[in-house]
Amino acid sequence: MPDTSKDLPLSGHLEELRKIVGRCVIVWILAALLCFACKDVLFRIIFAPAQSDFLVFQALQYLSSLWHIPSLSPGEFTPHFIATELTAQFMTHITVSLVASAVLCTPFIIYELFQFVAPALRQTNRRLSALVIVLSSLLFIMGITLNYFVIFPFAYRFLSSYQVQPDIVNQITISSYISLFVVLSLLMGLLFELPVIAYILAKWGLVTGEQMRHYRKYALVAILLLSAIITPTADAITLLLVTLPVYALYLFSIAVAKRVTINRQRVES
Repeated sequence: MPDTSKDLPLSGHLEELRKIVGRCVIVWILAALLCFACKDVLFRIIFAPAQSDFLVFQALQYLSSLWHIPSLSPGEFTPHFIATELTAQFMTHITVSLVASAVLCTPFIIYELFQFVAPALRQTNRRLSALVIVLSSLLFIMGITLNYFVIFPFAYRFLSSYQVQPDIVNQITISSYISLFVVLSLLMGLLFELPVIAYILAKWGLVTGEQMRHYRKYALVAILLLSAIITPTADAITLLLVTLPVYALYLFSIAVAKRVTINRQRVES
């Protein structure tokens, strides 16, 4: 049976969109309730990077002993968090549950939105759009993963121990910890969308692969500066662990933009 959804009137499209939004909200609420119920597991995962026995720190300690070099790990430390308001812990629980459930529901939400716009696309564009959606989701997850295992643990360790005066004690609220965690995760997730952004801009004719290749040295400097900003530890290892993947994605974006530009010029000619 042919798909006639693209022939629906405006009211029909709005009704279909309303159903999609309703399904997404229901799934989001159910996932949030599940995350809320799994409080111990959820916060054990979130607070793991603040522990001195975190996986990355253990790996660095192992490499130090294997290569017989000074310890690369920041050493033993015990995190302490405080709540300065009566409702702080409860509201943090709700906020984290909502954010975590939104991340878990992202594939379902993307799939529903794609199903909504798919009938208006040609078969080739439909397959290409599905590929772009899958790739962008994977890149976003990769950015969040890099932040979780590399950037945030060192950023937290540095900021929690930094003192302008020895007699000023850091008392970290759980809200500030969660805020930094979420902001850095979103920032790295967006940075890893470089190939997708390059694809879209090249598709619109705003950039070309040749232009991106010409500015690759400036891009490296910009990525280094941005990496230094979001990794306040400023050690060479952390800086390289952030810079190298992002710059590799920029080089991959050049190839993507070049391919798109060639295809666009071929179609126009």
